[in-house]
Amino acid sequence: EDPLRVLRAIQFSARFKFKLNEALFSLCFKMIQKNILDELPSERIYTELQKLLLKSKKPSMGLFLAKELGISEYFGEYLSFEEIDYFALHKTLNDKNNILIFLALLYTKHSLYQISKITSEVKLIRNVEIF
Repeated sequence: EDPLRVLRAIQFSARFKFKLNEALFSLCFKMIQKNILDELPSERIYTELQKLLLKSKKPSMGLFLAKELGISEYFGEYLSFEEIDYFALHKTLNDKNNILIFLALLYTKHSLYQISKITSEVKLIRNVEIF
């Protein structure tokens, strides 16, 4: 019943390249249908998204799972999984710059308002807008 576990399942699936079994997927889906993620502070969602993006070689696995579970609104309206995965393999050594680039890839001009669902860092939001 811990909403953070849903997000961890998503980021672990990307980081460790596994799919959720049917029972776990169903449990996560049911929790999401009850709007359990609304209980989480936005910064906890952001932390799990950062882990998914920065620690995974194929973040699209987690993003696709989020889409299947019906919570892609927390993760932007990215243009393509290929761009996200390509950048994951070609990141810089600076995680602050990396997360800025990932967020710019995830949040198109039309979906920037969604970034407020995961962070209240005004400076970060402005930098994503500029990027």
